[in-house]
This record gives sequence, C-alpha cells and structure tokens, in this order.
Amino acid sequence: MLVAKPKERGRKAMSLRAHLRRHGQSLIEVMAGFMVIIPLALFAVDVSVMAASSQTVNHLASEAARAAANQMSNGEALQAAQTALKNSSPAASIENFDYNEASGKVTVTIRLQVNLPVPVGSFTQATFSAGAVEPIVAQPAPN
Repeated sequence: MLVAKPKERGRKAMSLRAHLRRHGQSLIEVMAGFMVIIPLALFAVDVSVMAASSQTVNHLASEAARAAANQMSNGEALQAAQTALKNSSPAASIENFDYNEASGKVTVTIRLQVNLPVPVGSFTQATFSAGAVEPIVAQPAPN
C-alpha cells in the first residue's frame, strides 16, 4: 500500500488552497466588472430610446405639417394635423400651430413625452420637441 509522505501531503494541500484563492479572486473581479458593465448597458438602453424618440418626433412634426398643408382653412389644417398625430403616436401633442395664408406656409411644433425604460433617480421621463414648416399646397396661387 502506498502512503504519501507528510511533505507531499502539505504541498498538495497548498496547491489546492492557492488554486481556490485564484478562483475566488477571479470571481471577485468578475463581480466588480459586472458592477460597472451593467449600469453602462442600462444607460445605453436609455440613450437608444432617447435617440429613437428624437427621430420619431422629427418625423411626426413633418407628417403633421404635410397633413395641415393640404387643407384649405386653418380649422381644417389643425384638425388634419391632430388626426395625423393620433394615428401615429397618441403620446404626441401639438405645441404650436401656425397656418399663415399670407406667407403660404404652415408651421407645426410637436411635443413628445417618453417614459424611459430604465429610470435613473428622478429622471424617469424625457420630453422632445420638433418643428416643421411646409408650404400650403391646397390654396391656388395668387394672380
């Protein structure tokens, strides 16, 4: 029967302790890395939602201005702009509307309020505004 010498048993035990220490240190480093990476990833989600919302509000303003520019009167133009917004995004609202027959232009400013998917402190919503100007195409040209 083979019996390990006392000196060899100690060496194996030390190498096992060193091995476990290295794995414990790696686990702590991974956890510390996650503490940095996870908040950055969540922040990236918020930034991507804000970028998409910014593009959306610009598109909504253009659509509302185009819809209003195809109408013959101020009331019809405002109603057409509101309908265009309701069909696209119920969260958007008209902040400013100007149907100017003298200049032949309609100006629409849209406001969009977005709830952020990952709130940071008291920062839970973001508000975006965009404006668009379109020529009025429903009126005949002056003589």
